[in-house]
Amino acid sequence: MREGKQGKWCHIGQRVNDFKGFFPFWAPKLSNFLYFDLTAGPEYGPSMKTWHVYLLRCSDNSLYCGVTTDPERRLAEHNKGAKKGAKYTRARLPVTIEVVEDLPDKKSAYQLEYAVKKKPALQKAAFLQQTALRMRNEFNHSQQQ
Repeated sequence: MREGKQGKWCHIGQRVNDFKGFFPFWAPKLSNFLYFDLTAGPEYGPSMKTWHVYLLRCSDNSLYCGVTTDPERRLAEHNKGAKKGAKYTRARLPVTIEVVEDLPDKKSAYQLEYAVKKKPALQKAAFLQQTALRMRNEFNHSQQQ
C-alpha cells in the first residue's frame, strides 16, 4: 500500500472492508489500483447522503426554495445573513422552515427544486410534498427491480 496526499492507494486484490471511505466515480478506469479517501467517514459515501429540498418562509411572507444535505445547518446559514446564506434571504431575515422533503439522490433533488420554483407561491408547499413522495416511490420501485 502506498500513501497519497489524503488517502491511500491499494491493490485491487486487497480487501475493501479494510478501508473507510468510498469508491470515486473514476475508480474503474484505473488499471491496478483504487483510491480510498480515508479522511471521509462512511457517512460521506456517494450512496449515503440524503438530499433535501426545503422551503423557507421569509419575514416578508415570501418563499425561498433550496437544496441541501443538512437542513438544520442550512437554516442557520440563512439566518446568519452571511455569504453562505442565499442573497434572497439575507434581505428578508429571519427565515423559518416551511417544508423539508428528503430525496434519494442529488439529481432528483435539483430537478424537484427547479420544478417547485416554477410554481406559484400558493402551490409550492403542496406540490413539493406530493412530487417528493412520488419521486421517492419511483426510486424505491426502480431499486427493487
